[in-house]
Amino acid sequence: MGLLTPTQITCPVCGHRYTRQVHQSVDAQSEPHLKQLLVQERLNITTCPQCQNQIMLAVPVLYHDASKPMFAVFMPMGAARSDVHQQQMVGALTNRFMSDLPPEERKGYMLQPKMYLTLQSLADDIMLADGLTREEIEARRERTALLERLLSSQTPDELQNTIEASLDQLDDTFFDVLDTWIRQAEAQGDEEMAEALASLRRQLRAAVAPEEAAQEEADAAEQRRELLEVLLNERNEERLRAMVAAVRPVLDYHFFLQIADRIDAAQEAGNEIEAKRLTRARATILQMLDELEEEDRQALTQAAEFLRQAISQPALEDYLRQNSERLDEAFFAVLNMNIAEARRRNDENTARALGSVGAIAAKIMEEKAPPELRLLNELLRAAPQERARLLEERSELVTDEFVAALQQMQRAVGKANSQISQQLAALAEQVAEFRGRNGQGG
Repeated sequence: MGLLTPTQITCPVCGHRYTRQVHQSVDAQSEPHLKQLLVQERLNITTCPQCQNQIMLAVPVLYHDASKPMFAVFMPMGAARSDVHQQQMVGALTNRFMSDLPPEERKGYMLQPKMYLTLQSLADDIMLADGLTREEIEARRERTALLERLLSSQTPDELQNTIEASLDQLDDTFFDVLDTWIRQAEAQGDEEMAEALASLRRQLRAAVAPEEAAQEEADAAEQRRELLEVLLNERNEERLRAMVAAVRPVLDYHFFLQIADRIDAAQEAGNEIEAKRLTRARATILQMLDELEEEDRQALTQAAEFLRQAISQPALEDYLRQNSERLDEAFFAVLNMNIAEARRRNDENTARALGSVGAIAAKIMEEKAPPELRLLNELLRAAPQERARLLEERSELVTDEFVAALQQMQRAVGKANSQISQQLAALAEQVAEFRGRNGQGG
């Protein structure tokens, strides 16, 4: 699915010429990430490899959402030489798009796509169809412009001045936009941008709610202190290994610096026994981390080989179902790394093919999951305005077991991933309100 066209680009800043694949169709159901970029008016933005200037490419784009149904085409002004040429371009795009569809998915409404001359008007209608009001759309657009201004700040002082002048706009809508950008950067494998956005988010949360941010930092410091105590005092090696595996992401440089401080303090106090005990505990934890990393390397190597075998199978879904026990965390990690690398190389065809593998694998895994967990996954994937509808339609699954699964996921994520933890907290609040209205308790 999806029309990609290689396009020759000349940078208007430095004159460098290069070729990039541009998207000429977006299917809302199979390509939600492209839909989000289209709605944000960021689809087909390219960066000049020579001067890093960003260029918005004005090319015709077909948009399809079978759930509405909605079939439209963005035809930028000046793209066609005449009305006849415009009709020919639209017809060619429509034919290319429909020819990739199975016969049963080709519908009559596709023969007369609605025409849009500006990307903004198409984006507005997409959001209106999704249930947003004009006021909400305008608010999102204003917050997007603010985010772009924040990211373009040249100095810390300029950034701080922009933050102070825009505190009234740093609301839930703004953070929803920011979280969407973070997810997109992560999905595209742009770790630098994802970290920059996450860092900006932390700074903005501190500006909007300084007391809350300070309390969160204090809570996190206390949790790290308690974790340090537990790990340093655990005598059972098997339990210690299980705990190290569970909290490995937070066992970073600062964690071992705290242990070093403890060792130094014990030595200064003349308590050599305690210093030696702490030194042994540190060595044990480091050895366990090394062993876990080696296990990860082996698991990733095996997953990479399994992925290579899978994509060469003529009956991919059957093969994955027969080997469903190998659809584990390592498999999805390798898959995502390969997708990110393909996108980094602008190899959208490979990224799409691998994305299809992931979609089939996720479907197989979700089919095996309990109904409550399947609903939880659906809610996390859904847009915020769609979650209320899902809860109403599947109310029989919003049980105590469902709430327990949600709470378990919250505990597992903790504060290590602020974006996901906040998404889970918002969902938990929405679920509690829904259960309260339906007499099911909090």
